[in-house]
Amino acid sequence: MALQAGQFVTRNGQDLYDPTTKTPLRFASFNTPELAYLDDPDRLVPLLYEQEDLLRSVSDFGGRVVRTYVLSVQTKGDGVYDNGGNSPPTKHIIKRRNNSTAPAGQVFDLNEPLMRGLDNALAAAGRMGIRIIFPFIDQWEWWGGCKQFVQLVDPALEQTAFFTEHRVVDQFKLLIQAVLNRNNTVNGLLYRDDPALLAWETGNELEYNKGRVPTAWTKDIAAHIKSIDKNHLVMDGSWQFGWDATVLDDPNIDMYSNHYYPGFMRTTTKTPQIGGIIALAGVMILGFLLLILVSCFSHRFRFLKKPTMYEHVYMESKARKRITMAAALVIIGGSIGGIAVLNRNNNQQSLYGDLAAEDAAIVASHNKVYIAGEFGLAPSAAMQSMLTTAVDQPSKGFAGALVWSLRGHSRNGGFYIHSESGEGYFSYHYPGFPSTGPGFPADDISTIKLVKQAARDMAAKTGYTIPAPTVPIPPSIIASVSTTQDLRFMGSATASSYEIQRADGANAPATANWQPVKTDFLDNITQNSTMFKDTTAKAGTTYSYRVRAKNDVGVSEFSNVVSLVG
Repeated sequence: MALQAGQFVTRNGQDLYDPTTKTPLRFASFNTPELAYLDDPDRLVPLLYEQEDLLRSVSDFGGRVVRTYVLSVQTKGDGVYDNGGNSPPTKHIIKRRNNSTAPAGQVFDLNEPLMRGLDNALAAAGRMGIRIIFPFIDQWEWWGGCKQFVQLVDPALEQTAFFTEHRVVDQFKLLIQAVLNRNNTVNGLLYRDDPALLAWETGNELEYNKGRVPTAWTKDIAAHIKSIDKNHLVMDGSWQFGWDATVLDDPNIDMYSNHYYPGFMRTTTKTPQIGGIIALAGVMILGFLLLILVSCFSHRFRFLKKPTMYEHVYMESKARKRITMAAALVIIGGSIGGIAVLNRNNNQQSLYGDLAAEDAAIVASHNKVYIAGEFGLAPSAAMQSMLTTAVDQPSKGFAGALVWSLRGHSRNGGFYIHSESGEGYFSYHYPGFPSTGPGFPADDISTIKLVKQAARDMAAKTGYTIPAPTVPIPPSIIASVSTTQDLRFMGSATASSYEIQRADGANAPATANWQPVKTDFLDNITQNSTMFKDTTAKAGTTYSYRVRAKNDVGVSEFSNVVSLVG
């Protein structure tokens, strides 16, 4: 359902409300970091096909909301950083060009080609009824973040100046103003008037000296956003270190979030269990020592001139020795069992749901909305813990949970994939695929199923009707690079498999004798890799090829026809 002008998501205390569907807004969905900017393997503006592919996938399972990634920031060494030339690098926020038309005093420009990628993403989301959470800037340097923004203002300043130096804060406010007042080149709407935006997030995983973001900065930036844009919600972009009451009670901040990963831990109600684990480990070690001494030494150490403290133990009768050994084994076994139980309860991944529930309760106590803005890099059981908690909503204000991350089809065939920093986890791909190729995780199918079910459960609780699934759009064969030994095509959102057909001769019409050469082809292939090899094609013979996509609903129309020589 396309979003109409003025249909902004609103907050009433702990609840979000969607005026388009006339239902409370609760969601289980994904982060889509490449919706507006491709970063892996190349930094590119996505094609509209690639953006719509992601959004169709989210719409199919009823996700309702996605979270993009940040505006990238030019870094020293990017393009013509130092001389302000007119050929900017592929970053959103760039050093002011010599021919800039930006207001006087502004040290940066917005890179127009990349901003048009964001224009397309917002317009496509509006057409498909998907809401977007948009964080302005990153704490980290992956795409350029706070540190790089500070360097645009004054290279001599440290990263912490992002929150404390008035010159940097003023430039960040100018950035916010430029983005909110941008006129979308696709739909003609100012960003501040675009209903596809759910919330502006002050940043991604913001922190200050490995602690809380300064309260004054958060309040100042939230007030600045609201002074320009009263239509959209504002979400705090800090993480890990909680919030003070002043921030939680700020009338300009509507939503709060946290991110949950194996490397993230903070004090929780279960933290005392760590002490129990340490104590039991000590008891277990003592049990092992007792067992070794009793079972391995039948006489005292000869190199000592006087009896050891264990001499009486060694000289015990066989019966007492057996009793002591049994007691040692009981101590060891009990310690191991206790450690296993406490470790299971204290396992950070299993705590995803517990951690989020505690955060949500804190936010709800201040009558605000909470979401799990990112979570992942964990087994399916941990993912289910979070999604179950979000669905059950132990605190009324727990509005949604967003998995990291969903990647879509590529213009070069196959899917974009992303490895998560050596953690052994990869991005997910809809509608879920077996792990038969590099970049497709073993939990691809199971995680997609978990998110789909959570979205359905939330829809049932709120009265939202998930749009009926449809057959896939037709795939498109990439004629410019295809051969009989590498037939490449741009895949179809929601397609589970494809049928590839061949006919003799060039440009075969629909009435030709088309025959399937592959009936259940999976495109779970890394982008720009070899796709389908026609091993039965004869050298020097011309063939025509076409492809159609399949899912649980049915079969798509056929793709374009291409003629290839074997």
